[in-house]
Amino acid sequence: MIHSCAELCRPNPFRVPTLLLALLSLRQGLMDGDFKPGERLTIAALAERYGTSITSQREAIFRLASERWKLGLRPQS
Repeated sequence: MIHSCAELCRPNPFRVPTLLLALLSLRQGLMDGDFKPGERLTIAALAERYGTSITSQREAIFRLASERWKLGLRPQS
């Protein structure tokens, strides 16, 4: 199940920050099992998938990592 910013905030009368939408979308995707274990994901692909900016998606990943999600972060080669 893909949760995009458009799905989460349509319309967005409260002007929810994009970072929060990126964080909620990614967290929900992880909990719903949208990604296979070991699946390689790029920040750009996640930003496109969820309709967020690369910057917001990167920060969402860092926040999830700080919450102790096992994300297996590796530099792009």
